[in-house]
Amino acid sequence: MGTKGRAAVLPVTRRVPAALLVMALVVLGPSCAETDPATAELGPITKTVWVRWLVGVRVHFVAIVTNTGADPIELHDISYEMRAPSGALVESGRVPQSYPKRIGPGQSAVIGRTVTADTAEKTEDVASVAIDFDSRKVAAADNLLTVVSSEYRGADDILQAQVVGEVRNDGWKLYDNIKVAVVMLDVDGQAIGFATAKLPVGALGPGETAQFVTHADLPADQVGDRVHSLLVFASDQ
Repeated sequence: MGTKGRAAVLPVTRRVPAALLVMALVVLGPSCAETDPATAELGPITKTVWVRWLVGVRVHFVAIVTNTGADPIELHDISYEMRAPSGALVESGRVPQSYPKRIGPGQSAVIGRTVTADTAEKTEDVASVAIDFDSRKVAAADNLLTVVSSEYRGADDILQAQVVGEVRNDGWKLYDNIKVAVVMLDVDGQAIGFATAKLPVGALGPGETAQFVTHADLPADQVGDRVHSLLVFASDQ
């Protein structure tokens, strides 16, 4: 059972016939019938809009989602909408996934993307971005990958914001297809932008470490010296 998410996610209540409820209690047991739906909350959405030569109006957006329930959840069916100052739809689409996909109670994930707003002619044409998602309960959200270090390096050779760091496997199993998502935060803890990268190793065994380098699809001059801290997620996908 999942919940629809835009900002705070609330359970949907439906009336169940008494006979069916009794049957559910007999077959599934009281604990299954009384379990609360998955709950997640979407934080503020940060957007950056600029014009890239020969490409058009580019929009970078990012937000943090927190599991406010008592069970591990998986985020899925993520989508976005961009609207003009008039409220007219400018662009809509899908976000492939959150980072990480699964989060335990009290844990967070990042949702973000950089896209071209094809119908926009100037930056002022994109006034707002909204994110929508579903969440569902899962059996576990085991993740024993630890971000040992991370550092914001400023602009790289192609003038994109760059972050480097290291990930360690503190678990007892092999992790493969590991991805890292980095959220750059300002002095108030608000997201400036984000970037993702895949570890340059096929797998990471217990106790092993690997370094990562991310290049945000966001001009470094849009970030400047505002980066005060980093929020880094590492997970196997």
